[in-house]
Amino acid sequence: MKKVFKIFLTVLILLAVAFSVYVLVAKPFKKVTFLSLSEMLCDAVGLETDDPAEELLKLGVVSQNIEARGNDKLTNEEAYSIISRTYLYVSEDDKPLGKIKDKDDISSAFKKDIAGLLKAGYLEPDGTIKPRAKAPEKKISELISSIRGTDITEEGSCHDETRVGNISA
Repeated sequence: MKKVFKIFLTVLILLAVAFSVYVLVAKPFKKVTFLSLSEMLCDAVGLETDDPAEELLKLGVVSQNIEARGNDKLTNEEAYSIISRTYLYVSEDDKPLGKIKDKDDISSAFKKDIAGLLKAGYLEPDGTIKPRAKAPEKKISELISSIRGTDITEEGSCHDETRVGNISA
């Protein structure tokens, strides 16, 4: 009986270690796909749908060629473009890209979308976009959360701390 208990305990410890390695090592490096981004955005904007990808296509915020790739990983410029279009942050021109170090690497189809996020203050104006790199899910999730704003959970007043941004109800 003691031997069975030791084997069970050893297996349990190995599973705990494997899960910890996944959480600490693999998960932070997980890349965003169109399907996962669609789910994040539909949840963030309050769209209840059985098919988030189809919903974004209906809204016209994503091109058919990105949707057709399904579970392929998106690049930063593709993810930023879909987010910018979903929240209507598309800029009229690409002037806000001014100080971005790798602005020449951004595809022309995505420049105004990324410029809109910069103009709205959601991307670093003096940084790099790394447009062709695969988009990290954690970073994209944080961007959506910062755009989404603050949930209103109780009645009250917030006039004394009004800030620029979005408030979702």
